[in-house]
Amino acid sequence: MNYEIRHTGTVEIETDRLLLRAILLSDAQSLYELVSDEEVLKYLSGIPVYTGKEMAVDYIKNKLTKKYQNADFYDWAVVLKSENKMIGRTSIYKQDDYRRMADLVWCLNPAYRDNGYISEGVKAVINHLFEIGFERIEAFADVENKASTKVMAKVGMQYEGTLRKYDCRRDDSLYDAEMWSIIKERKMEYKNKYKNIIEEKYNNYQEDERFNRKSQSFEYRTTMNYIQKYLKKGSKILEIGAGTGRYSIALAKMGYDVTAVELDESNLKVLRENSKGLDNLKSYQGDVLNLQFEDNSFDLVLCLGPMYHLFNKKDKDRAIAETIRVCKQKGICMFAYLTHSSIIWAYGVRKGSLKNLAYALNKDGSIKDVPEEIFSSYFVEDFAKQFEKTDTTFLKSVATDGLAPIMRDYIDDGRMDDGDIELLYSLHLATCERLDHQGYSSHMLYICKKN
Repeated sequence: MNYEIRHTGTVEIETDRLLLRAILLSDAQSLYELVSDEEVLKYLSGIPVYTGKEMAVDYIKNKLTKKYQNADFYDWAVVLKSENKMIGRTSIYKQDDYRRMADLVWCLNPAYRDNGYISEGVKAVINHLFEIGFERIEAFADVENKASTKVMAKVGMQYEGTLRKYDCRRDDSLYDAEMWSIIKERKMEYKNKYKNIIEEKYNNYQEDERFNRKSQSFEYRTTMNYIQKYLKKGSKILEIGAGTGRYSIALAKMGYDVTAVELDESNLKVLRENSKGLDNLKSYQGDVLNLQFEDNSFDLVLCLGPMYHLFNKKDKDRAIAETIRVCKQKGICMFAYLTHSSIIWAYGVRKGSLKNLAYALNKDGSIKDVPEEIFSSYFVEDFAKQFEKTDTTFLKSVATDGLAPIMRDYIDDGRMDDGDIELLYSLHLATCERLDHQGYSSHMLYICKKN
């Protein structure tokens, strides 16, 4: 098989706000500003400090111009179209054609930070490199260089590990480096291999009736309460794992532009039947592991079911990354998940199956991910740890049903009248963010903002 890279050299690449092109002599002042700034040079130990514009002129005329004649040389000026100014630079530091690998580096004029410019440029370069045959793009950053690792997360790279004493800083001290990478995806690479198990579950389960029980309505009402806290006029909403559409339909009836994605065909059929006449609700069969939407498309992204049915770290990380990817910057992502105690209580205790569950219990009280058992679960703190390397800010952790599932017999069999149930719900809503109420909740909601 021929794996030859189809080298193009530093061709022009255009994005909404940027033009990426070869560095020109007219960029000498901008290049000088970059390579004389202490903040920029702090983590670029291999680049000499420019003491005058003439150094930039000399470098462009006598070195870069010659290098650009090579088809396998890649060094882009990041130009802000609105100002026609070079504000940054991104280039291949090293490459291996046989391994189809490229190591990217970048820098940005500090005056233009916090606008997403360098992420936008690097993402466009990555897409170009994949198109011409590269399969893996990697990047390294000093563990103290949080701005750079933030870019890595934004462009879809995944953290792979920390290399100890990897390289030298400008003061000759050794530093540890984080290693991140992104690989070229193939169409079927992230197909959910547990789809048949999930479909079998929901083909024999009345998902549409789940919230009809008074005890289970706590979860729906609490989740809707928090969704509405973050909605704004004109918000564009995506629900992934929409089930039969309980949330999507309610939000569409409130006037929002809603897109619903559901993996299971039987659930999707019910959703479409129940949403007839709602022109502002679009529904698709799809998988959280491979969302068919552009980056930064939605103001609010709800992932209220998929995390229940993912059984390995790769898929869980992928689901989180895809949810965040399609969310707009400063947008809100919400993830629902199950606690370990919910499995122990609902299956082990209520169904008298603790002994049957024992094979899946770890010594620390957690439950192993076993696809045949349909559901995966978490400790609250372990779910949160999955977001440590994402470009998000934690907002809230919410126990959406609290003690209601444990008290379901009292709530559902008539021993509590409607007034008592409403009082209990009010107490639940007042305490659902308390840590001491979360471990025993069956359902949890993790809320974060995309940076």
